[in-house]
Amino acid sequence: SEDWKKVLRIFHELGVPQVTFTGGEPTLREDLVDLVSEAQKLGMVSGIVTNGTLLSEDLSRRLAEAGLDYAQITLESKDPYIHDSITGVRGSWERTVRGIKNMVNTGVYVSVNSTLLKMNSPTILDTIRFVAELGVHGYSLNRVIYSGRATLDMEPSFEEMMNIITEAKELAIELDLDFTWYGVTRYCEMDPINAGLGLKFCSACSINLAVEPDGTVIPCQSHYLKLGNILRDRWMDIWYSKECLSIREAAYVGDACKSCPLLTFCRGGCPLEAEVRNYPLKPPEVEPHELP
Repeated sequence: SEDWKKVLRIFHELGVPQVTFTGGEPTLREDLVDLVSEAQKLGMVSGIVTNGTLLSEDLSRRLAEAGLDYAQITLESKDPYIHDSITGVRGSWERTVRGIKNMVNTGVYVSVNSTLLKMNSPTILDTIRFVAELGVHGYSLNRVIYSGRATLDMEPSFEEMMNIITEAKELAIELDLDFTWYGVTRYCEMDPINAGLGLKFCSACSINLAVEPDGTVIPCQSHYLKLGNILRDRWMDIWYSKECLSIREAAYVGDACKSCPLLTFCRGGCPLEAEVRNYPLKPPEVEPHELP
């Protein structure tokens, strides 16, 4: 706990305005409330990304009293069977929904996130209606992140995803929910700017870094490349390491992307996906973009 308070102080001194406790599962930590309280004392915005299964009334209340600003809770579907099939834990749907209700009751800003998959895509709109009834403030969708057990056949086609996202955004707005699309794509395959979803690119080593329990710094919570250790190494040595620079400058993109006028915006998509797909094909002809 003291090491993590030191980590928070280091980032505060560096001018980092926001910290998100994620995982793994952050609610497994017995000192989570203390860490949220420390972030609040430092004037940092604090949030958690959680599956919600351990958000009891008591823990939710204590997190709120400690100064938690927001909670993003993962619910993969309104359908309990689909949700439990995706999480691989029988009964997780019921515990997650209970956690959502408990956190909503504290008054903390609560959003629900789903990963857009073939399995749950037919239920996305019903899921939005369901969480709106629970009283959440926002709903978001994300893509599969190609790490761990993720495979290329898990998600719908780009065309199917765009249709679902468009309908989801319209419904969320109708139900007075904030809507966010987090997915990172190559814009030649799926363009979020033209769809009114905003500028989306890989934020790893750019506006976002992750710190593991032992202080190891990695590009994001799904990218396990070790950049250094915040408890031992100088911050500038981590931020300007060749590994961090490589990701920040999108050195991982293929030759087809390097001459593309959209590279400035999409930065070649997710580096983890680039490794899996290998992007051997030249992207189609595209027009330059202007920021909205």
